[in-house]
Amino acid sequence: MLIAGSDNTLYLNPAILVEKVSYTWNDTLNLGKENFAICHLFPYGCFWYFLQKLDINNVLIEKMWFIFIWFIGSFSIYKLTAYLTKFFKYSTIAGLFAALLYQFNTYKMVGVLDVPKHLTYMILPLLLYLFIKGLDDKKSVYAIYFALTTLLFASAWVNPPMAVIAFIPPFFYFFYYLLINRNNNIEFKKSFLFVGKLLISLLAINLWWIVPFYQTINASVEDIKTVALSFGPTSTDLFEVFRFLGKWSFRSSHYLMPYVPYHNIYYNTPLLFLTYLFFLIALVPLFYLRRLNRKIMYFYLLLIIGVYLTAGKSLSLGFSFLYRYLPGFWIFREPYTKFTPLNTLSISVLFGIAIMFFFYFIDKKLINVSKNLFCKVISSIILIGIILISAFPLLTGDCIWHYRYRGMRSNYVKIPEYWTNIGSWLKNNSPHTRIFVTPKSSYGHNSYNWESGVATGGSGVSWLLIPNPYLTYNTNAVNASQKMINLLYDNFVNLKKDLPKALSLFGVRYVLQKNDLAWRFAFKDTYSPEKMRRILKSQGVYLKESFGKLDLYEVSDEYFLPRVFSSTTLIAISGKIDGLMPMTEMKYLGGKR
Repeated sequence: MLIAGSDNTLYLNPAILVEKVSYTWNDTLNLGKENFAICHLFPYGCFWYFLQKLDINNVLIEKMWFIFIWFIGSFSIYKLTAYLTKFFKYSTIAGLFAALLYQFNTYKMVGVLDVPKHLTYMILPLLLYLFIKGLDDKKSVYAIYFALTTLLFASAWVNPPMAVIAFIPPFFYFFYYLLINRNNNIEFKKSFLFVGKLLISLLAINLWWIVPFYQTINASVEDIKTVALSFGPTSTDLFEVFRFLGKWSFRSSHYLMPYVPYHNIYYNTPLLFLTYLFFLIALVPLFYLRRLNRKIMYFYLLLIIGVYLTAGKSLSLGFSFLYRYLPGFWIFREPYTKFTPLNTLSISVLFGIAIMFFFYFIDKKLINVSKNLFCKVISSIILIGIILISAFPLLTGDCIWHYRYRGMRSNYVKIPEYWTNIGSWLKNNSPHTRIFVTPKSSYGHNSYNWESGVATGGSGVSWLLIPNPYLTYNTNAVNASQKMINLLYDNFVNLKKDLPKALSLFGVRYVLQKNDLAWRFAFKDTYSPEKMRRILKSQGVYLKESFGKLDLYEVSDEYFLPRVFSSTTLIAISGKIDGLMPMTEMKYLGGKR
C-alpha cells in the first residue's frame, strides 16, 4: 500500500505535479489561482512522472523515493565528516557513525512524510561540505557544484521557512572563516570572490522557479506576515532540544487519541537516558582540543546557534524580539521543525569524531591485536544498538500513523478501484469540464471510508485522482471567487431547482457526489449519501454514471456554459459577493435560461 495522508496526501500521485504546476497559473481548484509551487516539479514531481512512464507502480516508486532521500542524506553527512577528519586514521569510522546518528534519531522519526523537511535535511550536510571545500581550494567548480546540488531540494521551497535552513550553516561558516583569517587579506579577497561566483551560479540555476515564486509571494507577503505575527512563535523546552524532541504534536491528542501513541516511552528509562547520551558523547572531543582543527570547532558554534534558535521564546533571550522585528525572521513560526536539523547535523558530526577518538583510546590501551579488535567490534555493536533503539519507530514502523479513530485514518492507503475508474472515464470523455464536488468538506474534514486510509489535508483527493478542474468548499476563503463558491455550499439545500443556474456561473458540467466521504466528521450541513441523492434529484441535475461509491451527475445543456447572454436590464451591483447571485434570474437575461 501507499503511505500518505494528512498534509502529505500528495504521495497518492505526485506525478500530477508535472501537469498541474508547470505554469504560473493553476486552474485546477476553484477557478484557479497563482501558482508559486513550480519548484515542486523537480525533483518531487519529475521523479514520479518519469518512473511512471516506465510502467513502475506508485508503491515501488514511493519506496525508491525514500531510498533516494536516505542515500543522499547518508552520503552527505559521511562526506562532510570524512573531509573534516581526513588527516585522522579513523576518518571512515567517524563518517559512518555520524551518518548512522544523522539518519536514526528522534527528529527523523517524527513527520517522516514531510517532503520539504526531508529534502532539506538530505542536502544540508552536502551543501556545507561543498562550501567548506570551495573556500579551502578556491576553485570555481565548487560554486557550480553547490548550485547544482540545490536542484536536488528545489521542491522544498514550497515551504520556504524549511528550505532556507539549508543555507544557515554555510552562512555562519563564511563569517567564521573570515574571523579566523582576519589577518590574511588575500584569503579575504579570494573568499568573497568565491561566494560571489557561488551566488551568481545559484541564482542562474534556480531562476526557473525563483521568478514565478517571487512574483506570486511578493503580492501576498504582507497578508501572510499579518497572520503569522497574530499567532506568534511556538517554543521548545530546553531539556527536549538536546535530544531532538519538542514538536508541538508529540505529546498532544485529538480527543482521546494521541497523535504519537508511543510518546510516553521517551519519558521513561531507558530511552529518557539514551536520547541524552548522544549530546554528552558529542562533548568528548573537547577533551582533545589540541587535536581539533578549526573546521571541527565550528560545529560547537553551530550547535550553540541551533540550540538557541530551536528553543525559541522559551529561553527568553530575545527570540520574540527577533521574530517581530528582524526582517524576514517571522517566517520561523515553529522553531523545532525548522532549526533542529542544525542540532542533528552538529551533534552527528561531533558524535562521529568522538567515536574516532574512542578508537584511538583503545589503540593506546590495548596493544594486543585480538583484544583491540574485539573491543572495537563490541563497542561498535553496542553504540549501533543504542542509536537504533533510540529511534526504534523508524525500524518498527510506528513512525507511520496506522490507526483509525473518529475522523483520523491510517496513513497506509489503498486507493479504491472506483477512483481509478472515474479518473479514466473523465480522461477519455471530458477531461477539461469543471466539476462541482459534494458533499461539503474542507481542510480537517476530509476523511474517507476506504478499506485503508485516508484523511487528507487541503482539498481532498479529487485533484490527485481525476484530471478535471473542480470546485470545493474552503473554510479560509481569501478571494471573491472562493467566497462565492462557498455560498453555493452554504445555501446548497435552499437553491433547489436553481442549482443548475448557479452552477452555470462557473461553467460546471458535472456534480461529483463522494459517497465514501466520512460525512459524520465533516460539517453540520454535510449530509449522508442517502440525503444527498434526494437533494440532487430534486435540483435538476441528472445521474450520468456511477462508479462504486462515486455518483457523477450531469448539468443539462440548457444550463451548461460556454454561452454568452446579454442582459436586458442595466444592472449595478455593489456590496458583498453574494450580490452577484441574483444575476442568474431569468428577468435579467431576457427570459432565457
